[in-house]
Amino acid sequence: MPTGPEFEARKPADVIATTCFHCGAEIRPDMVACARCGQRPTPPSPAAIGDGQRRQLTVMFCDLADSTGYWARLDPEEFLEMVRAYQGLCRQAVQRFDGHVAQYLGDGVLVYFGYPLAHEDDAARALHAGLAIIDALAKFNESNDDRGRPRLSVRVGIHTGPVVTGRLGTEDRGEMLALGTTPNLAARLQGAAALDTVVVSQATSRLVQGLFELEDLGAQPLKGLATPERIYRVVGRGPARTRLEAARMARSLPLYGREAETAMLAKCWSDVKQAPSRPQFVLLRGEPGVGKSRLVDWLEGVVTADGGQRLAWRSSPYHANAALYPVAESLARALEFGADVDAAARLARIAGLVEQTGLAAGTAVPLLADMLGVPHTSPPLGMTPERRKVATLEVLCDLVAAQSREHPALLVVEDLHWADPTTRDLVELLTTRLAGRVLVVLTARPNLDWQPLPSLPI
Repeated sequence: MPTGPEFEARKPADVIATTCFHCGAEIRPDMVACARCGQRPTPPSPAAIGDGQRRQLTVMFCDLADSTGYWARLDPEEFLEMVRAYQGLCRQAVQRFDGHVAQYLGDGVLVYFGYPLAHEDDAARALHAGLAIIDALAKFNESNDDRGRPRLSVRVGIHTGPVVTGRLGTEDRGEMLALGTTPNLAARLQGAAALDTVVVSQATSRLVQGLFELEDLGAQPLKGLATPERIYRVVGRGPARTRLEAARMARSLPLYGREAETAMLAKCWSDVKQAPSRPQFVLLRGEPGVGKSRLVDWLEGVVTADGGQRLAWRSSPYHANAALYPVAESLARALEFGADVDAAARLARIAGLVEQTGLAAGTAVPLLADMLGVPHTSPPLGMTPERRKVATLEVLCDLVAAQSREHPALLVVEDLHWADPTTRDLVELLTTRLAGRVLVVLTARPNLDWQPLPSLPI
């Protein structure tokens, strides 16, 4: 495979892809019509969905804890300002994961995932949003500490189940709501949650296995339910990054009808093992669901069996505008940046990695620390912003190369169509700077407006 191709001009990746409400094809906010069905991509309003529609829904209920106490301690106008800010951060977190705020109930927020827009991973989106709300509230509290204001706490409950959508109220003040036991159970779960935690039902837990780390809290009695409900606390992200990876952890997945593709990937891996300084690059392009991730999963199994190193940068539609998000997220996981690891320990782990790979500590440590958001006291590097960016990308290239010194390595860059511009710049730099026994496999959908390499359509 070529290592120094010509690059096409590309547009700024400043929009987040989503799906057409009518046919499910990928669209972007700047598109005036869906490329597949020709319909306007804007979703219909909830009122246009119609009464009496049955559907599967993931419902999240988020509520402030001890709001009565806040009203007693604060001036009403001051507390109203805080409640509005809290509702705003909830709305931002929900919209980031394509949820729908159905109602503001005082200082509670009722949210639907799967209505009016449905996604195959609505349960996971709800958990992501719940954790994002708690993180955003923690930052909000920090900003209020200097003002002498009390810290706000929330409880979040999530349940997945069947509902019927129906319009309630008068013609001029009606609301389209999801009716049934599902919203009620989500509210009951919220009441059972500890402060600043997310709890989910057993039904929801089955849909996110592997994607999140869950703590089984056992069967607990909930008000209004005849039998106890088994509930789970969401501890954080799990080891799997995709539903396919979670399924692989649970069982072995067969692969059929891809003999030509697997033979090509196997040859590239063999070439990498035999050529010490000639990396290989492969771009897999295809529609969603045709098996790109399954091929990558198969190749990772081959690499593991050979004792090779594995790296994975997984782009996300939720972070399409966050510079180097796939790389930072992967590196933070490799360095085990858990919630219990403080800034000093994180900086020490970065320094240890730099020393292990033989990079210049005076430059690499502060650049990596800045990328990962870790505070440090290193002296200023005296670089312009553009030079600082280039230096960071060069350090990351050298880190990838260092992985292949003792054993050949596989680097997977998934969903390149969602990658931010800086991550794409890094991929481009890899094709010209990377040296070592590294196989780089990239996956993308056909609508990728930037093609760094000749692709293998599948």
